[in-house]
Amino acid sequence: MSTCRFVESLTNLEELVVCESYLEEPTNNVEAIEGPCQELKVILPIPRRIQHLKTLDLSHFHGLSSVFTPTIAENLVALTKLRISNCRILTAVISDEEFEEKCVVAFSQLKYMELEGLIELRCFSSSGYTLVFPLLEDVIVNECPNMEFFSKGLIEAPKLERVKVDLKERYGPTKCQFFWKEDLNITIQNLYQEMATVAGAKFVRLFDFPRLIGKWHKEHNPIDSSWQLETLVVDKCPSFINAMPSKLMLVLEKMTSLQVLNCESLEEIFDLQGLEAVESTRVLPCLQSLNFINLPKLRQLWNKDLQGVMRFNSLSSLTFYKCSNLRHAFTTSMACCLANLQRMEIKECGQMEGVIAEEEEQGSAMEKTTFQELTWLKLECLPNLTSFLLGKNHTLECPKLEELTITHCPKMRSLAWQSLMEIDDGNPSVFTPQVSLSNKWIFGISFVAYSR
Repeated sequence: MSTCRFVESLTNLEELVVCESYLEEPTNNVEAIEGPCQELKVILPIPRRIQHLKTLDLSHFHGLSSVFTPTIAENLVALTKLRISNCRILTAVISDEEFEEKCVVAFSQLKYMELEGLIELRCFSSSGYTLVFPLLEDVIVNECPNMEFFSKGLIEAPKLERVKVDLKERYGPTKCQFFWKEDLNITIQNLYQEMATVAGAKFVRLFDFPRLIGKWHKEHNPIDSSWQLETLVVDKCPSFINAMPSKLMLVLEKMTSLQVLNCESLEEIFDLQGLEAVESTRVLPCLQSLNFINLPKLRQLWNKDLQGVMRFNSLSSLTFYKCSNLRHAFTTSMACCLANLQRMEIKECGQMEGVIAEEEEQGSAMEKTTFQELTWLKLECLPNLTSFLLGKNHTLECPKLEELTITHCPKMRSLAWQSLMEIDDGNPSVFTPQVSLSNKWIFGISFVAYSR
């Protein structure tokens, strides 16, 4: 017996829950079109006459592109609760099939609707029919990042006054937030932009807000200073040249963690253009962790020299991983901004020649670069790295360094710059007079990878 006929045989069915189901071959009651990889995109095979159904809960129905047609929707006369979650190709709840008999679809008893984890959902109804919800009071929308509007047609929902969104923090309990702007359509249209700028949001991952990505550098300048953001993840933003606009940096006073990954065009992290030297002293005062992962065009951390006045005094952890175009992490003056850095890890950055590079107009006087709090340093799979500090007129001090790991760095000769004469004399050493380190050590040097 088909799913449709089986459900239709349950004449008094009031609750239907479908979880992790796969659709059978389409019948006369099921519409189907061919999708990528021969995957059938179908409409849920609900019988046209199922008048006692009160609760419909669909979850992990991965072959579903629409839930029902307008004809089926109007026959759900007793439906009071509708929940749809984690259906990966669902684009609309009601399909846009032609419906000529009348232009109104009414959910007369529906009081509760929840849409969650529908990453391809564009709208509830893609047709132009009027939707009527006389009793609807609760609408919950979570993790539907591509939802553009609720319905192309008119919406009548006299009792609906808000849309609920669960703001999932990275740590701690989930908090709910309520949104409303004029009507349901306008609320949905503005939902994800508002979510990303809401004062209560502490964790934001830009990949979850595709429409916000295009506005990140423009429409949010200037920005409301009430942001509470603590963790920002910039993920898969292909249009970004930089991750952090300068005016945005000024209002993120509580941000402790920034992670930037998988941005194929990104060349720099911080855009300091337009930032005055006085302003730079109060930029990101609580920032503790920076992680840069898989950024193939990254060239530099920031694009303007503020003459050493900028400080990341709270920064304790810094990671570069798979930044293949990066020749050095920072200059000697930029290193002075990292006075309290405790952990540094650099892995698989194929073009990196030195972690710290000398300034272009560096004089001949000997200068000192100090990482006063650095206790842990790991350099791994850096095929072009010759030294940690490239400046020939600089000494390096790490008085608290306890653990050093250098592995698969075949060209590395020293932590600080050495002359060609020293190297040709057969005396290259990772420990030179220009390097001052702690007396207590946990060595982790891979001599096979390090040897000439």
